[in-house]
Amino acid sequence: WHPSRFLIASVLSDGQIALYNHEIEKWEDSVLFHQFHQEVSAIKWKPLSNSVLAVACCGGVCLWDTERSLQDLMGPSAVVPGDKDEPGVHDLSFFTNEKGCMIFVPHPDHVTIHTMDFSPTGHRLAFGSRDSCTILVYDTALPPTHREAIVKRLVRASGGAHIISWSQSGRFLMVAGTVSRSLSIYNTETWESEVFILRRPVRHALWGSNDVVCYVLEGSSDVDFLKVEHLPRHCQIFGSVCGSHPFSTTQGAPKLQHIL
Repeated sequence: WHPSRFLIASVLSDGQIALYNHEIEKWEDSVLFHQFHQEVSAIKWKPLSNSVLAVACCGGVCLWDTERSLQDLMGPSAVVPGDKDEPGVHDLSFFTNEKGCMIFVPHPDHVTIHTMDFSPTGHRLAFGSRDSCTILVYDTALPPTHREAIVKRLVRASGGAHIISWSQSGRFLMVAGTVSRSLSIYNTETWESEVFILRRPVRHALWGSNDVVCYVLEGSSDVDFLKVEHLPRHCQIFGSVCGSHPFSTTQGAPKLQHIL
């Protein structure tokens, strides 16, 4: 669902993105598709935007804008590159059709993107893969060819990621590993981080209000809570629900490891 419109984006089996207008109860005539739509694993609308859709696929993320031309997106004085070159580590690929335009942001390891999330304002997009230690943070507010459009490369020593989520305040970015038992919290202003070593890998995690992370571990039905105030050294795991007893800092609490 689009966050503010009666519009649904749906991924078809061949990688095409179909758009359904729920207000008039009709599928739109044209679809979003490019050869980069391989192994599409997720789609997400950009917050506070009427028309931008991110598509996580093999090798990177396709950012579609269904209402603007590529020239509008890049500015009147920009030179629009072609879309025939293979995407590299530092470059972007561009494509336009009758439905709008697309920017392909490649991942440096050319892996399938399994998780991504926009910041609350939609200005930044973080994405990563279960098969790579590198997470990219892309600035959607800058022209695509701007040299600082890639805001940050986060390299996790503990392996790939299967959950990336921005806090509702926009101050923090959470990353949960696939095989490792780590839960990382990044300060999005300084990019300093805290890494929590938990009892088991994280199965599900999401942000609540007031910068609280709610998460469930593999093989558990308990919901644990992590309160984030400042980084570094101001995070606290303070309880769980659905289990027999909430844990304390001396009884079964996860180990806290600082990476500064």
